[in-house]
Amino acid sequence: MGAAGHDDVLKDVNIGVRQGAFDIPVNELLVSAMLGVVGMGLRAILNGGRPGLIEAQTSEMVLRLLGLEVAQAQRVVEQVKPLRRQLKVIDRMNLDKASPGSTD
Repeated sequence: MGAAGHDDVLKDVNIGVRQGAFDIPVNELLVSAMLGVVGMGLRAILNGGRPGLIEAQTSEMVLRLLGLEVAQAQRVVEQVKPLRRQLKVIDRMNLDKASPGSTD
């Protein structure tokens, strides 16, 4: 991820700190660690890992880096699973509309 992506993550984490979601010192090492975890998660998926499981594990690890306790991070990941399923259905619908031979 380039400098713009790094800056976006830094901005988002600072917003979370200001809103009281995270109570951690925000620094370059934190952002680098977060990006490293996400990068390794992507690599694991590209190497044939189970996307749903790896996405959940990666999300939990990032939340732990942000200072959430294990149980709290797991709860957050579980809470977003239904939303992720809905987004995947929408993505499939959009891909179907964009595919050649579509009647839309």
